Amino acid sequence: MNDIIQSKPFENVDSEYMAINDVLDRDIQILDFKTFENDKGEGVFILCKDAETGLVFHICTHSVGLVGTMQNPKIREVLDTGDIIATKIVQRKSTKSDRLVYSFA
Repeated sequence: MNDIIQSKPFENVDSEYMAINDVLDRDIQILDFKTFENDKGEGVFILCKDAETGLVFHICTHSVGLVGTMQNPKIREVLDTGDIIATKIVQRKSTKSDRLVYSFA
């Protein structure tokens, strides 16, 4: 985990790592993302901007719901045109189990 916190996944952007629980239920704007794979499986770095404060930060997650959404080619198309995606990250109960999962609102 320390490697993730120390890494700078977006070379030309000054962003700090933020834990996903620290951004729950906040209005954010997705600016970019990068997928990766490691010993824990598929993951994604998401470059975000806090809609209220303007703070630019990145999160890192292996959440199946978030990774799957970010792998949708339409997400890349939107971001490649220079647009942003306004959203929130929330926790909800899984439709398949009783566990809490992360998803976009």
